[in-house]
Amino acid sequence: MAQFPSGSSASGIWTLNDQKVAQQGANWPRLTMAMTVEVLLVAGGGGGGTERGGAGGAGGYVYNSSVSLMTSSTYTVTVGAGGSGSIGSAGGTAGTNGSNTTFSSMTAAVGGGRGSARSAGGYAASSGGSGGGGGPDNTTAGTGTSGQGNAGGAGQYGGGGGAGAVGTQGSNGGNGGVGISTYSTLLGIVGAGQNVSGTRYICGGGSAPGSDGSNPRDGGLGGGGRAMSSSNATAGYANATANTGGGGGGTYDQNTLAAGNGGSGTVIIKSATQAFVTTGTVTETNSGGYYYYYFTTTGSITF
Repeated sequence: MAQFPSGSSASGIWTLNDQKVAQQGANWPRLTMAMTVEVLLVAGGGGGGTERGGAGGAGGYVYNSSVSLMTSSTYTVTVGAGGSGSIGSAGGTAGTNGSNTTFSSMTAAVGGGRGSARSAGGYAASSGGSGGGGGPDNTTAGTGTSGQGNAGGAGQYGGGGGAGAVGTQGSNGGNGGVGISTYSTLLGIVGAGQNVSGTRYICGGGSAPGSDGSNPRDGGLGGGGRAMSSSNATAGYANATANTGGGGGGTYDQNTLAAGNGGSGTVIIKSATQAFVTTGTVTETNSGGYYYYYFTTTGSITF
């Protein structure tokens, strides 16, 4: 019978099954060599604001077609969470920005900014990957990160910024900035992003309610949350879509229900080499001679 190898030798006749078992048990010598992978990072979107509040900005994105890695090394994949929507009025809870998404030596994708609201005594929108929208007490919008997103809509009822456009504002409600479809093919292979008639978008800004809450706008393409009006006061209604980096929608006048949460981010890795092991919630897809790894939670990958 073949003997599991030490760090320096292996003896006996090894069947393919023996080798597979040894590899899975980390008992098989593996070469260390340089390789490159293609990576898309999407950060978590920002939370929306309450009481005619501004919407959350989309998470930022970073793409690199040639990231240098080494086989036999383990790399942490950090998927940013979406920010929480604010709750209540002056005595309520402030919303939060989305969290950053990171991988290896790549620049971090920056979490989206929260929308302005009257909660917790009133607070301004935050900057982020894309900025949050302005609200009734703090009309200044958050700014976006260069190359990753855009500003939110300034003024009252400001929509969140998206990766493809600035958020808007107006008395009838502010549209969320549209996301991007640049990576639609990559997203389609793994089933990620918001599918709109066969084109897939990520990083859309949330929308904000209007002056009377009767006609809230849709969130930006790319998972942005739709504003909650007085007629659709349902918990979770204004949440952005998970794993799109969309910004959370604002609310009209809710004292007990939270504004929309931002959508969580994602990491997608394309490689000519199959991964040795992965952790976290990750889906492997083999297509066109490449392996695709779609992370929806924080984890790790070893080639």
